Amino acid sequence: MHKIGWFSLVLLVVVGLFLAACGGAAPPPPEVEPTATPTEEVVEETPQEEVAYQSNIEALQNLDSYSYSFDWSWEGGSAGAVTAGTFHGEGEVQNRPTRAQHIIFSTESGGSVSYTEWIYLETEGTLWTRDSADGEWQEVPGLDPSVFAGLDLTGLFFGLSYSTATDLQFTGVETINGVQANHFSSTTFSALVGFGCTVTEARDDIWVAVDGGFPVRQVSDFSGTCGGASAEWHFTLDVTGVNQPVQIVAPA
Repeated sequence: MHKIGWFSLVLLVVVGLFLAACGGAAPPPPEVEPTATPTEEVVEETPQEEVAYQSNIEALQNLDSYSYSFDWSWEGGSAGAVTAGTFHGEGEVQNRPTRAQHIIFSTESGGSVSYTEWIYLETEGTLWTRDSADGEWQEVPGLDPSVFAGLDLTGLFFGLSYSTATDLQFTGVETINGVQANHFSSTTFSALVGFGCTVTEARDDIWVAVDGGFPVRQVSDFSGTCGGASAEWHFTLDVTGVNQPVQIVAPA
């Protein structure tokens, strides 16, 4: 492409005038190639493939270890009586090389507070418990180790979903608690409707690990009426520290 500067343009005009005065013709100006307009590249997004909801609680047993925590709060009442409470739990689970669990539950409702803590070690075949954070540990006698060793408390609370598999729709893949997970969401608590509840507002979100199919997080919120009484609750549960070492030892 040829570019014409101001000096060259002036020079052409002067030469043209000189040739005109001499009876000659000015040479035609050089052709300027048009500047090409850059075109913006269009990148087409590949839509994510639809995934059907499926969560396998037992898949947690395939992990070497993990930790979890949950919080459940509720409020409801009828005939002027209102009940409210909270339920908190947290735990560590080791599946391999040997089974071990450390679990804490605490509840508060109607002015009453409770606390329970357990430690189970397969290597010892023993369960210890205490009823306060600074209380004295007590060994539970006559325990059948298989009872506690086969109990996955996390699984019990992931069952606290009143959405059906049809309700839960795939919304995408996200990284939750360091795990790539399929996200499913619902605003229809069909299971509750079957129990005679009227849903005013509800949302259920569940994240399931892409690799392994175990639940990673659940967040549920509900408000409405059940059995003629107003009710609402909020529930969250997280699985963290997947396959990270845990230290569960016998009480001192």
